[in-house]
Amino acid sequence: MLVGLCVEPSLEMAVGLLGVLKAGGAYVPLDPSYPMDRIAFMLKDARVTVLLTQARLAGDLPGRSCPTLFLDADWPAIARERVDNPVRQALPDNLAYVIYTSGATGRPKGVLVEHRGVCNLIDTQQRIFEVRSGERVLQWCRFGFDVSSRRARWKRR
Repeated sequence: MLVGLCVEPSLEMAVGLLGVLKAGGAYVPLDPSYPMDRIAFMLKDARVTVLLTQARLAGDLPGRSCPTLFLDADWPAIARERVDNPVRQALPDNLAYVIYTSGATGRPKGVLVEHRGVCNLIDTQQRIFEVRSGERVLQWCRFGFDVSSRRARWKRR
């Protein structure tokens, strides 16, 4: 199941992202700063089945043909749901997210990213940055940007 996630950087973003992954779904990051016609295209092209967003963004979002959950306003309904952990476990070849290209050469294209790719990226970054147990890493880019698609030279300072 592909779940659209259109939220500003916030606690709700982390809750939505983790909720989608724990439930066995894959997320489609939709940056609310994108032009609305781009968001509309991505929602339709990805065939998003559920949209997670924030109530303050609802008026700006294009017409939606799927159920919408407001992560900042629907807490009474969310609180009535089950609280136990889902039994599903993601496998390496399961889809984690769909990231869209910039569309600089035409229309944006969805790129399917499996859990295997995410794990490989994290493993590589841990080795390059020499991240040790107990250390933390800052999320330094917007969640709609796929850091794995950029080449960079990393140096430990």
